[in-house]
Amino acid sequence: MEVRLDAFSSTDFNVKEWLNQQFASLDAAEAFGTGGTLQAQTQKQQNASESMTQRLTTQLHILATNAQQGSDRIKARFRHQAAQITRDIAALARLIGDTQKHMAGLTAEIEAQQPAARAVENLVHIGTARHRLQRSVAALDHLRSYTDLPQKINTLIEDGDLAQAWRLVDSIDVDADGRGERRKGSAGPECDASAIGLSEAADIEQYKERVAKAAMDRLEKAVREQNAETASELGRLLASHSHGSKVEQVLIKIRADSGMERLQPALDSLATDGDIGDILELVADLVEQDRVFIDAADEQASAAVLTEQLLTVYVEAMHPTIVAKVDGFQKKATNSGSDNENETGSDDMASAAVLDLYQALVRFYSGIAETLRAQGGLSVGASMLDAETVLLQPVPRSLQLVFEPFVQFMRSGLADCHVEAIRTGSLRRLARVADLGLSSDEIFTREAPECILEVFLDVDRAISRAFTFVPSSALPVAVSGVAGLVSDVAGIIAGRLDAIANRCGIPALAFADPAALVLPLASSSAIRQPLASEDKLMTVSAIVGVSIASRLFDQCATALLSSIARRWEELVGVLERRYLSGEGAAEDNTTTMQLGALMEACTTPAEMVAVASRLVKATEKESPGIGTISDALSMVGRRTASAVVYALAAPFSAPLVRIPQLRAWHSERESVSSMNIHVPLFSCSPSEEAVDIGEKMHILLPELEQVEAIEQQELRVAHMGGEEDELQSLFAHIITWLPSAAGLHEGLVDALAPPIQNMLSLVLAVVLRCICRQICSIEPPLSASGHEQLLADVDYIASVVASFASPSCQEFDVVRQCLLRSSDSEQEASVNEAEAEAKAGLDAESEAAVQTRKKMKALLTQQQPPS
Repeated sequence: MEVRLDAFSSTDFNVKEWLNQQFASLDAAEAFGTGGTLQAQTQKQQNASESMTQRLTTQLHILATNAQQGSDRIKARFRHQAAQITRDIAALARLIGDTQKHMAGLTAEIEAQQPAARAVENLVHIGTARHRLQRSVAALDHLRSYTDLPQKINTLIEDGDLAQAWRLVDSIDVDADGRGERRKGSAGPECDASAIGLSEAADIEQYKERVAKAAMDRLEKAVREQNAETASELGRLLASHSHGSKVEQVLIKIRADSGMERLQPALDSLATDGDIGDILELVADLVEQDRVFIDAADEQASAAVLTEQLLTVYVEAMHPTIVAKVDGFQKKATNSGSDNENETGSDDMASAAVLDLYQALVRFYSGIAETLRAQGGLSVGASMLDAETVLLQPVPRSLQLVFEPFVQFMRSGLADCHVEAIRTGSLRRLARVADLGLSSDEIFTREAPECILEVFLDVDRAISRAFTFVPSSALPVAVSGVAGLVSDVAGIIAGRLDAIANRCGIPALAFADPAALVLPLASSSAIRQPLASEDKLMTVSAIVGVSIASRLFDQCATALLSSIARRWEELVGVLERRYLSGEGAAEDNTTTMQLGALMEACTTPAEMVAVASRLVKATEKESPGIGTISDALSMVGRRTASAVVYALAAPFSAPLVRIPQLRAWHSERESVSSMNIHVPLFSCSPSEEAVDIGEKMHILLPELEQVEAIEQQELRVAHMGGEEDELQSLFAHIITWLPSAAGLHEGLVDALAPPIQNMLSLVLAVVLRCICRQICSIEPPLSASGHEQLLADVDYIASVVASFASPSCQEFDVVRQCLLRSSDSEQEASVNEAEAEAKAGLDAESEAAVQTRKKMKALLTQQQPPS
């Protein structure tokens, strides 16, 4: 009976049908068998069937055992010797062939035998052996393909089909995982022991690493050759197998190395005679090329981060050069002020070089950010995010490396450098002109205005640079330091006035109070002489020359005040909008906000809120620098106005000084003539002092006209640089400053009257105030004749003043009113009544008028009774 083992592997194999066929074959053999007794034949057939069945079962067990052992040997030898595995497979194949032959012979013998009762049970064992044999055959097929895997993978890698190579490895990995799961799900140790499969996890990982390495090598080559299509394909392949971070590392490394190959020679040449502008253009071009390649390589998700990292690499290479240049400029600025006084302004040139470098870097960084935003919505270091997110974004590393060398210089060095440059430059030239002016007034008149204009141009440039570059928290100190230069200019002008005052005899008190005309002066003092004298004319010319510088100073300082106030207002508005209200975060450039935070030593723009809040509160009361300039303006304006007015009123000092010592205030006039004839006392003439004062008042107007002519002459001498047309006139300047300085009545100046008329009223008001002070200095009591004489002098002076001006001097009006009201017999009652009537308008009177009324009351209430 032939047993066909190849039928066992058929999908439609049926055990029952096969048994029936075997039994039918046994019946046929029995029918054609030899004769004999029936019992002997039956016994013989049963013995033969049992023997044949036992042999068949034994052979099947041997076959299964040999197959299992062969499989185990194959698995053990496969990892060490591929050739041995092949030989084992061949041996196993021969064993299978021999088994098939034995099975065929056994089948023939079984077909010749009759079926027996125990045949069914034995055939079950045959089915088990069949299944084990099928699994062994399948394992052998898998092992045969597995032995070809390295060769297939190498072939695919050499052909460049890395995707197919990876799919092959993945398929083997999945198949191994499936067999492992099936072994885990099988029940019983017999099944585990007989399971035929591979445990090749370590080998699969090696294959994966080989394919990944080949992909990385090809990716590096593609990036070097700028083959974006291939790089994109390989990047997607590596990312799909959990190698995305390696792709980014390769992109960064290769692109950075390629960029540094172009950048390093330029940096080397910059150390000698190169231009940093060329370096910045090269870096910007490299960053733009990198971004285009990254986009083409399908890395948009991480484009911002990759571009920032590449920019950081380039900036790290530039950083030492930037630091060296900034340090060099700062050292040059420091040494120029101390070691080389002849080269004034070298420190300003050095600071300007730092600022030029800073602005070039700002344009470079902002240009990169703008370009990248236009290409793909990138803001260097952060994407285009909402306002709150932008404020919370940290300052990019590239931005820190670019601008950290400037932080300390911008916070303190910039303003100090500008201040020192101006002190050693234009301010020093102004001081030299003032020193030369001691020997020649014309030198100061001619040169000082030009120097003042130069100083204020430098100051305005320094203020502009401070508001542009200095961080907000350091700006108050910087602006105040630059504003201090205005005080220095004011001090030089004031020193020039002091020198003229010492030379011509103007007392120092006159600058505080122009009515201090009663101070003791030398009779030969030039200031006491009339303007017609040569000495007085030279003195007034010198004072007018200084007044030109003072008025130019007033004009420049006022413009500077307006500029500083406007700049503070704009800065506060920007800070409030950008950081306090939150409205500007989305509008402003992210780079600008991050740079502002960096300059303030803040890690994020959100930390700028506290800085902005402090600065806004500090500027609510008074903007820094404003008070310093205002004080300098007031000091120079009042001193100059006081000097001019004192020079015009000084000739009145001689008669004024004599007023308190006149004997007429305490003596009685003789009513009997030398012939013993009674003479009636019905009239009283003004005293010589009053007449002298009146005469000097009459020549004031011609002297003022002469002063105007002197002013025009001095303006022609001065180098004004075209500013003379906008310069305030001398009299208008004095009218602006003197009334408030001298405490004169506000109604003294008529806005519709010519300046010379207001100037005349101003000088007369000063003289009248001095007259009042002298009258109040008379020792009481007054005699009746002295009272009449005083009233006559006051009336005379009032009539002279009223003839060509209408000055408003409350003190003089109070003196005249008190004298008129006390002229009757009830002097004390009249004075009290006048005082009571004036109480209603007391609030309108100045403090000086009130004090004058009290002094007049004391003088008139102690008047001697008439003889």
